[in-house]
Amino acid sequence: MTVKDQAAGDPAAIGSEPPSYRSTVQKLVKRYGREKAKGERWTPKSESEWIDVAEWLRDEVRQGISFNTWKLYRCAIRAAAGSGEEVSKIVGGPAANKKGMIEKQGSALRRKYLSAEDFAALEKYLKKSRSEFARDVLIFLAATKVTGLRPAEWVDAKWVREEVEGVGLECVRVRSRKRTNAAKVAKIQGLEIPFLPERWVPVGHLDEHEQRIVLHQIKEANRQHENGTWEEFYERCRYVLSRASVAVFGYEAERVTFYSARHQYAATLKRSGLSQLSQMLIVGHTSDATARHHYGRTVKGEASVLAEDEVADFDRMIRSLNGFGILNDRPQGPREDSVF
Repeated sequence: MTVKDQAAGDPAAIGSEPPSYRSTVQKLVKRYGREKAKGERWTPKSESEWIDVAEWLRDEVRQGISFNTWKLYRCAIRAAAGSGEEVSKIVGGPAANKKGMIEKQGSALRRKYLSAEDFAALEKYLKKSRSEFARDVLIFLAATKVTGLRPAEWVDAKWVREEVEGVGLECVRVRSRKRTNAAKVAKIQGLEIPFLPERWVPVGHLDEHEQRIVLHQIKEANRQHENGTWEEFYERCRYVLSRASVAVFGYEAERVTFYSARHQYAATLKRSGLSQLSQMLIVGHTSDATARHHYGRTVKGEASVLAEDEVADFDRMIRSLNGFGILNDRPQGPREDSVF
């Protein structure tokens, strides 16, 4: 049986026909022999030796290659190792079954938090990146982490100011971009909360640097939307962030997305002690279950900037602002200097 014959039924194979695994296996085995001082003519002759090659591939090679290259390498090694289940488990990762790797799909691939340490690691990588979108990604991610906006909601977000109970609140006015919310009515603490086409996210409690980041993101998203280039801009940013996540955390780790920052914002709101109603109004949820179980875990929340005796007053103002207030549409915001 040839290497191609062994791989013919591999669910991870690329294309309608199996790729030429033979040259790939020869190249990998030759490299392994060279790096492990076994000689370039060395070849694995037992399952245990194939296991050694698979572990080397997973631990030492995977981090420096693209995901498509990794898929080719793991298919090639599994095919060459024949029926060795242990090899399939090693290169397939935790989701492997007897037939090989079964990739996680959808939200299971996405990280649902973004700690300060993770953000700092991404920031360090992106600042060194040569991508023309690296700075945009960093600002996009940082702004989402302190506002919780969905990516599409930035395109017509506005920085506004409103007087609530005699106090001026700096806010971002957001028009909901999740159309599935339109027919929903949430029930919280006996109150029916209908879908609100707009909501207001407080930003006055942020420090000056964070406010400049948010303002920059609003202006850039508005500009891209007006020019008709938002979709392309967003896809480029998503791609750069995905590559950065892989480079920093590895292929096995859940990917950091812009929604990771939104989840982190929701977790921080929960930790702050704000009522569930205020949290839902700020984040834009109309599903009680989504707010409580699927978005943001309290243990992942970061320390609130609000003191304990300020939470109740802030909570009351948020309810008034989002439930009944109508914001002025005059331009507001901090002075926009260099952000990163």
